[in-house]
This record gives sequence, structure tokens and C-alpha cells, in this order.
Amino acid sequence: MTLELTNERGGLLGPNWLLESVRLTAFKTSSTPPTALWKHLTGRDPLEVVQRTQEGMINEVGEFAAGSLFVIQQAGRIDIAYGAKPAQQTMAFSTESANPPPLELLHVGPSAQAISALFQLLNSHLEIFSDSYRLAFAPVFVQKANDIEDVNRLILAHEALPIAPNDIDILWRINRPVSANAFVGSINRIVAWQSVRMLRQQFVIGQSAIAVPMSVPNPDSALHFARVEFDVNTVQEVSVTNQALENWTDALDELVVQTFPLFNKLV
Repeated sequence: MTLELTNERGGLLGPNWLLESVRLTAFKTSSTPPTALWKHLTGRDPLEVVQRTQEGMINEVGEFAAGSLFVIQQAGRIDIAYGAKPAQQTMAFSTESANPPPLELLHVGPSAQAISALFQLLNSHLEIFSDSYRLAFAPVFVQKANDIEDVNRLILAHEALPIAPNDIDILWRINRPVSANAFVGSINRIVAWQSVRMLRQQFVIGQSAIAVPMSVPNPDSALHFARVEFDVNTVQEVSVTNQALENWTDALDELVVQTFPLFNKLV
């Protein structure tokens, strides 16, 4: 099998939606201590490795495509994620009022192109997902908006939610499970919509080293965007829980395919 996107490029795979991150997760029947995997996937050394042998954990991260590839392993679980580079935290000291740059979305580019980049990388290494009793696929999409009303219009274009144009702090979550064909059980299809407004607050630090707000955040400089997070995962029946998926390739394929209708509002 190969991981690939549907040919349909509408909905969340259209040109206006950007990808914040995408993750594939394998829950393994074996609890064998993990070994380094990043170089095996990419042919290059990662930029950072954090390993805690006693805890059975190894985290690797390095540059990949337009962002970073994260390989996070612990006994019985592997997470492989492609997402925006972690934001660098900086602090500037000045005796004058600073003019910081505008707030920007963290993303790795158009959603279809970004998801395909991870799929293409993994297609040569799908054995990673063998011996799994549960699999998960979790992309996160974002789209910038002009104001909160614009955010709500973006959400309502996909979900008929009971929200008014000026409603704020929206967080809506639903599971649309379907019966599985590749194994005995079902596939959870969890979708979480969020309206986001980000503001920057500037502080002044005096001789006492206490940070004091300089002013009330300017709402005109706010960053508004819609965010939708998916968690699509396999669930075997209780009688076979924690047993390896017999046809894990078919299960992985079905997992991804069952996500596409959600992208295109075909639910």
C-alpha cells in the first residue's frame, strides 16, 4: 500500500487552508525500548535528540520540507509529526517603545502539499506501523481571517453550528465514528473547531525586575484565524483490544481514507 491524498482538492484541502501540523501514531503491541529513527527516515542526522533510557523515551527533531519533523517514541508508542518550526522566544530591552512585527500564523504551507510531503516520506517506511494494535491520523488546519465575524463564516461554511456572527471563544468538538472494514471494530473521527484571536501584550521591566504591562493590547493588531483539529483513530472491539491488527496495512489505508469526507464536508 501507499499513503496518498484524494484527488479532490476542495474543502480543507483547498488553496486557502494551511497546515499547522500532521501526525501519524502507532500504538505497538511490543514494549521494546525505542531506538533512534529520524536518520532512518530521512537519511540525515536530526538537529536535536533527547533520550531518557530509564523512561524508555527518545525524542528527535530536525528540519524537514517547510518545517520540522518530530519523531517521538516511548515504550509501545511512536508519533511521527510534521509541523511548523518551534517559535523562537526572544526578549528585547529598550528605553523606547518598540514596534514589534505583526503576529503570524504558524504553518508549513498549503494543506494538501504539506500532508503529501509526510506521506511521501513514510511510504518507504510503512513497516513502522506493523505490529500495531491502534493507529491514529491527526492533521490540524488553520486559515487566517480579517476579524471574528470572518472566522465564524469560515467555520459555518463547513459546520452548521449554532453560533452568531460575533460569538467568540468557540470550541466545538464532535465524534463521527464509522464501522471498520479492515478489522473488527470502528474508526473514531473526531473533529474540533476553534475560533482564535491572538493579541500581543508588551511589558516594561523596572529595576525591581517586575514586569508591568505597558498598555492595553490593541485589538486592531489582533490575529484572527479558524483552527480545526482532527483525531481519527482505530478502535478494536474489547475482545481483541491490544492485539496486533491482523491487516494493519488495510487498517492504515482505511484510517486515512475515512478522513477525506470530513475534509470535503461530505458527512
